[in-house]
Amino acid sequence: MFESIYGKDKLEYKFLQGKGTQVQESCDPRLLYEYDHQTWEANYEGFLESLYLSKSVTKAKSLSPQLDLCSSQSPQEQSCPVTLESQNAASSCDVQMPAVTVNTQASSASSSATSSVAACLPTTSSSSTVIDLTESTHEISSCGSEAWLKMISSLSRKELSNITVPQVSVTASHSSNVTSLFGAYNEKDPLLLHERPCESLVDEAEKALGRKRGHKYPTGVKISNTGSFSRNGVTILKKFCEISALQSFVHSEDRWLDEMNPDDLSMSEILAIKEVLWNRRVTETVLRAGPKSLDVGSFSTLVAERYLDNFVIDVTISWFLQNFKDSRALYLPTETHTWLSTNDNQFIQRKLHEVLSMSRDSEFDLVLCPLHMSQSHWGIIAIDLIGEKLLFDDGLKWQPDASVLPSIKFVLDFFHYLRPNARCFSSSFWASVDKFERFGMPSQRDCDVSGQGSGSCGVGVILAARDFIIKGVPEQ
Repeated sequence: MFESIYGKDKLEYKFLQGKGTQVQESCDPRLLYEYDHQTWEANYEGFLESLYLSKSVTKAKSLSPQLDLCSSQSPQEQSCPVTLESQNAASSCDVQMPAVTVNTQASSASSSATSSVAACLPTTSSSSTVIDLTESTHEISSCGSEAWLKMISSLSRKELSNITVPQVSVTASHSSNVTSLFGAYNEKDPLLLHERPCESLVDEAEKALGRKRGHKYPTGVKISNTGSFSRNGVTILKKFCEISALQSFVHSEDRWLDEMNPDDLSMSEILAIKEVLWNRRVTETVLRAGPKSLDVGSFSTLVAERYLDNFVIDVTISWFLQNFKDSRALYLPTETHTWLSTNDNQFIQRKLHEVLSMSRDSEFDLVLCPLHMSQSHWGIIAIDLIGEKLLFDDGLKWQPDASVLPSIKFVLDFFHYLRPNARCFSSSFWASVDKFERFGMPSQRDCDVSGQGSGSCGVGVILAARDFIIKGVPEQ
């Protein structure tokens, strides 16, 4: 229940060698809620008054069925429900109502989003534009869920983090609480919710929308104790979950950059990082290398040594290759292992042919390929074509799955088939290799008492690849 109150339906943990487990910083509810007793005292009377008025509205609803938002209309006919109940609720429940706060000092990249929000929803004359999602139902309904989703896609990460979403319901959740709907139903507007379902139920609702009955997909889903939702409604519920997580990320980014600053960054460097992190859209490109690009969302994982995604690793290593012209390394992207798992030889050969065709070299000294292990850890394979060795290492000293070595041999065999005259692939030395050799990656287990570096497997892969590209294979 504790975590549900503050946004997550379950906590995530990480293991520190010699220290045990601890809650992931992104799940720490203390980052989302800071108690101030004086503020609590100042707002308590207003809260009681609002709570009393809210209960009065609920009672009026039970006595007046004609005020119910859920009519017998189809979802299309209910796109703009305007009732006396919704107007009363908007004027009496301000404490619990979700609100969007858009900083008027945001970057020019999101200024158009701010103006479009202001055109569709009510604003105030204060220094920041406050948009209350449940105040004035008429304006919101005329705006619609599609327009709301379009608007938030134009907001910066900082603006998104200022959206106050409904709190998570403390009602027990189970996958059986989600039911697929076919045909007409009474649609619930997620923008009018005071409580939202937990993330696991929203995930289950997304899955339910993809389950056919015969040849028909569901028209919506019912989440017990919450209501029935269209596809757009479920998408909004998912956005609520993402925004809740983003709020803790932005808070931890601010603290890490200003208070911890473990890398001794200069003030100008910190300001430049904040500009990218907070004043740009999540999907805006930060760095591009070849066909791959790194967006702001992926870039943010570099703060506080969070778990890096495949885009960060692919783009960064590809950038090193582009900018170090003397290297004769071939890079196999992180999705190579996904290609191989398809068992579609025609598809695999086409993708590997694309990798070779994008390289500026015809002869190689080295082949690099990151490896994702157990859905939670990064290592890297280095194929030494000059020294005729298959190398692998990672920060936790895990062993690759038994299928990895045969897969790498398959790739090398195919490269030999594509480039029969290339000396680097001519020896087929890998046929007799029965295991990978370690090349000496630093251990993540040897971190200091602060735990700094304990989650840096992705960073270790990037730095190892950089050293291979610039310095070559280390002498054993």
